[in-house]
This record gives sequence, C-alpha cells and structure tokens, in this order.
Amino acid sequence: MYIMRGCAGSGKSTRAREIQAETGGTIVSRDIIRQMLGAEGKTILDTKGERRVTKIERELIRNALYRGGSVIIDNMNLDDRQTAKYADLAHLQGVAYHEVWAYADLETCLR
Repeated sequence: MYIMRGCAGSGKSTRAREIQAETGGTIVSRDIIRQMLGAEGKTILDTKGERRVTKIERELIRNALYRGGSVIIDNMNLDDRQTAKYADLAHLQGVAYHEVWAYADLETCLR
C-alpha cells in the first residue's frame, strides 16, 4: 500500500500514476469516487455523501489488497489521523505500507 501525501498541486497524482505503472497497482482516489457519484470537480459532499465515499473507498482498498495487488491511495492533504487509518487497514490485511511525499514550493501549495 502506498499512501500519497502532500499539498494540492504537489504532484501526488503524477507520482501515483508512476507507481501504478511500476507495480500494476490500483489507484484509489476520493476525488474520483466523488465524481463517480456525480460531484463536479473536487467538490466535497455533505456528511452523508462523504460517508458513502469513505465506504466505497474502503471497499476498493480491501478488494485490491484481497486480490494481492498494490494499492495507491491518492488523496489530498492526508493528516496523520487519516494516514494512521490507512496504516491500520494495511496491518489488518497483512501488507506493508509506504508514505510517499510529494513536495512543492509554498507558492504552489497556496494556490
């Protein structure tokens, strides 16, 4: 499991695609799940909608790990609590996890 970390615009998704090409892994992104549910762009849904996104995200991660594949979690601005939840899930599934930081200058992060 790879957990992408960094600010918006730092290159997380680009690096996630590179990791996917290297490992054949599955990219799981809350933004993509929201779009699948009808949200436009990077819109945050209401509480009920975000709970649904979380449920779908967890199932996608579990299914990919169950199949024995790598998972690349490509979400924005993961804080330590969120990262710990993914790490716990990796531990429960018996797989290693790696935090992958994407760095950008302050001006890029503030846009």
